[in-house]
Amino acid sequence: MNNNQETKLNFLLSVKNFIREKLKIIISICIIIFILFLSFQIFSYYKVSQVQKDSIKFFNAKNLIDKEKYNDLMEELSTKDGFYSILSNLELIKFNLLNKNFDLVLELYQTILNKNNLEKSYISAIATAAAYNFIDIQYNNESMNFLSEIQNFINLIDDNLESYKDSKLELKYLLAVTKIDLNNLSYSNDPEVSILHNQIMESETTSETIKERVNKIHEFQLYN
Repeated sequence: MNNNQETKLNFLLSVKNFIREKLKIIISICIIIFILFLSFQIFSYYKVSQVQKDSIKFFNAKNLIDKEKYNDLMEELSTKDGFYSILSNLELIKFNLLNKNFDLVLELYQTILNKNNLEKSYISAIATAAAYNFIDIQYNNESMNFLSEIQNFINLIDDNLESYKDSKLELKYLLAVTKIDLNNLSYSNDPEVSILHNQIMESETTSETIKERVNKIHEFQLYN
């Protein structure tokens, strides 16, 4: 009888020890999960708080009359992550375009477009603007050579995005014309520009505005 009791006691003790050990593990896991959850909440709050601060800084900067202070604030915001970093870089681009700091404009565009978390639609929109801007810059500054950079911007425009197909086709045509003009080549004898012109004019999806714009350039190049 004593042996049976002793056996039962030993068994109960083993069960209790087993549960106690497992309970320690469970409690430890729960504590780790709670700490991770709390850390995430603190991080999320910090990120939201930081975005709010960046938002206030950005819109306050927009009201500054002192352009130097405005530029300093935009530069500060541009080094951070997130939406206001992109906006501030775009503001710096406008500022430096006006001041003809074209190498810096190029660097700023490349900084934005190299961000890993940028959606394809944003990349296409920014690359389109960059390509149009640098074609204009190239025409007004023949001593500079941004042709390869313009081509890179055009390549970044996503072919699968319907809203950018027209612009990409027009930019290809404009770049081809730019190369012809800069190198004093014959427009009428260039096969690439002829193919691009025909693609645009025969396209059922290309807007009439783009067709009209391209056709005016085409006629000017042929008869002037």
